[in-house]
Amino acid sequence: MVSKEQCTGCLACYNACPVNAIRFNQSDMSIIIDHSMCIHCKKCEEACPANKDRDSLELFETKAVVAAALIDEAVREKSTSGGAFSAFAQEVLNNEGMVYGAVWDENWRVIHTGISDVKDLPRMYGSKYVHSDIGFIYREIYKALKNHAPVLFSGTPCQIAGLRSFLGKDDENLFTVETICHGISDPFLFDAYMREYHRKDIRRFSMRSKKTGWTNGNYCFDVEYADGSSYIRHNKREPYMIVFANDICLHESCYHCRYRNARAADVSIGDFWGIEHMQSALDNGKGVSRIYVNTEKGKRMIQSAHSILRMEVVAIKPLMPPSPLQERYAMRQVFLNNLEKYGFRKALYRVVVPLYWSKLRGRLIPLLRRKH
Repeated sequence: MVSKEQCTGCLACYNACPVNAIRFNQSDMSIIIDHSMCIHCKKCEEACPANKDRDSLELFETKAVVAAALIDEAVREKSTSGGAFSAFAQEVLNNEGMVYGAVWDENWRVIHTGISDVKDLPRMYGSKYVHSDIGFIYREIYKALKNHAPVLFSGTPCQIAGLRSFLGKDDENLFTVETICHGISDPFLFDAYMREYHRKDIRRFSMRSKKTGWTNGNYCFDVEYADGSSYIRHNKREPYMIVFANDICLHESCYHCRYRNARAADVSIGDFWGIEHMQSALDNGKGVSRIYVNTEKGKRMIQSAHSILRMEVVAIKPLMPPSPLQERYAMRQVFLNNLEKYGFRKALYRVVVPLYWSKLRGRLIPLLRRKH
């Protein structure tokens, strides 16, 4: 098996094992092999994308960039950014296909599931900044493709690579959508946050609500409790997002990610921050999606969604610059040590607050020197 630094928790190996000898600890995304059951067939190693080079994985380079927003304003309001995922999913579902994506389960854990009815699509709306449990979804997709059904799979780049590596070959009926990802945190950290900040029964949980606005990243955490009360906090002041955005709580493999400057899916989607400075007809303050078209199938996906998406082609820019994650890797362990000893809230103040002071001092000192 690959090292912890390489393992993304994509679960290609878990799905590939013919005797179910592999166990997955969803809390910390660790892989455990029951050697008493293992038949040494090496199917897990063959399916693992970390064992393959870039050419074997068939990673792509972006061919075009499109700004997009749903024509249906009600759905756009509920969606992340402009709702591009919803448009692609509707097209597949309307053609009697299956859509697989991340949802909250009844215990507010993030899992991947499949749907065949448009009425179930809202469960997949919205970003979820926690690693999702794939389960045996890759096996389900394999069966659906065998029946010649169109399939849309949405996930992080490493999950897309995991699916494609598990399948072993491309299928004309498989359409993939990756979120533009800067990393993802382990579920045990989100559980620690939930225990301290949300002790009531929860009715609804949104990590990307537009209730407080959207332009320039002004979204919020919006939680509704069963007793009717609510928790609304701007993302810049939200404890979980402060830790997440500072890259000190990511899964270990995220600090060594091989997909940061290469595409694994037919299209990549994310927020089109800065659209308000481009005099775009799409911008009305409710979010616009940036779509990176990476393959010929991606082009067809764009063409098929033209009746429900308003789109504008924009100049190609790099998908995302390399992030200085290595600088935060050491801080990750410091934060996790504090989390284990003191809990989420104290770990936040002991590790992140000093980081903020360091950033502020780094900005002030040059200004003070100029004045003297």
